[in-house]
Amino acid sequence: LLIFPLQVLMLKGNRLTSLPMSLPPSLTHLDLSENCISALDLPSLSALVNLQVLKINSNCLRSVPESAFDSLPRLRSVDLTNNLWVCECDILYLYRWLLSGRLKMATDIVCTEPDHLAHRLLLNLSVVAICPRVLKPNDRTHERDLSSAQARMLTAHHSFFHRDGLHHEELANLLHG
Repeated sequence: LLIFPLQVLMLKGNRLTSLPMSLPPSLTHLDLSENCISALDLPSLSALVNLQVLKINSNCLRSVPESAFDSLPRLRSVDLTNNLWVCECDILYLYRWLLSGRLKMATDIVCTEPDHLAHRLLLNLSVVAICPRVLKPNDRTHERDLSSAQARMLTAHHSFFHRDGLHHEELANLLHG
């Protein structure tokens, strides 16, 4: 009798509220979709060094902890759709990770909160729209030092910023301090 290490685990629709503890590191495919998982447990996740496909769609996730996927070198596909994404500062790790294009995955993550960003696609938002405090006062002085080429590029993207609630006056303040 040959025993092979577990590679595929399907836990879809099992009413799980958290990531199972002590998952085998041999897993390559993990389906946790259609549960009630509200947080990703970093120790459980980081042990899955062979994980290639993660389905955690249709859960209750609101954000992803900093560095959640950094210890998963083989990860190539993640489905994070249909969760309760709060598009505020805590989601910036996920936002930047998605933009890195490191893997092929579903990127149509839709915000549920705050109200003014509800029903918007996360990747269609700017960092400033997600987390206005990114531009602290000392950052504004740095913005004043933009080269003219950078300033032209920023001005050319005015419509993008305007769409995300950054008004013309605010853009002018960024450019000219």
